[in-house]
Amino acid sequence: MITMPFDIAMDENPLDAIEEHVQMNLDWHVTRINEHVMFVEVEAQSCRKYMVYLKWDEQTASISMETVINIHMHPQILTQAHEILAEVNANTWIGHFTLSEEKNQPVYRYTILTQFVPPHFMADYACDTVNGIMAECEKFNTTFEMLANEDTSIRDVLNVTLMKTAGQA
Repeated sequence: MITMPFDIAMDENPLDAIEEHVQMNLDWHVTRINEHVMFVEVEAQSCRKYMVYLKWDEQTASISMETVINIHMHPQILTQAHEILAEVNANTWIGHFTLSEEKNQPVYRYTILTQFVPPHFMADYACDTVNGIMAECEKFNTTFEMLANEDTSIRDVLNVTLMKTAGQA
């Protein structure tokens, strides 16, 4: 077991504080699956909805966050999809993208090590992290849509992935 630098009782589950904070302060839908798993549905600025799954692991004192992007990659382009994911991950500030094994969908993953976050900051920190996840998913959503479109060349997808943008729509 990891020793905690902050005075946190190990029987305290940070998902409880996060769930309470979201319900009281944010317009996100929360569903608690069990003691260690919950998900929040978040609407991004583009009006796309994302489901962020949060999983608490007591052994590592961490919260794993995963967001599946509802875009399916065709099996015949998986090699190119992995090339694009390498470029995307090289341009991702936090976390990383992978492809789900079941449906070949982009999945964004990030982990919070809770032992370094004071308990009274945990809910805000986790919600700020979810906002960062939304920004990363939105930033590369067009790339994934283009990749899933069989009529788009991989070169065009790479150009969109590497293009720097200014401002917001």
